Amino acid sequence: MKIENMKHKNAEVFKTSFYFGGNMLVYDIIEIDNEKVIMRRMRYLLGAFYSVSIPLSNVVHVDVCKRERGAEILIESYTHSHIVSKGYSLASAHKIKQLIQP
Repeated sequence: MKIENMKHKNAEVFKTSFYFGGNMLVYDIIEIDNEKVIMRRMRYLLGAFYSVSIPLSNVVHVDVCKRERGAEILIESYTHSHIVSKGYSLASAHKIKQLIQP
């Protein structure tokens, strides 16, 4: 499945990079639209995606942790579900945090 097929209207899409500490073969995609945050993780080399969705109204906390080469993002919700993803640039991680938190 191509990334272009997953985009919704008015959605911001962020993809992990090996350069910033992400996995070389398996990558994560965080998509933020007006209603929810979706994290899609490619499962190995099969091309299938594992997906977690959290409505923006349920987001409690967004944390950006700086790493050696990039940033890690933690998004927590009221329902105790969470999204953890690493391999983003620091600027992208702060933009994700800014889009999610008002």
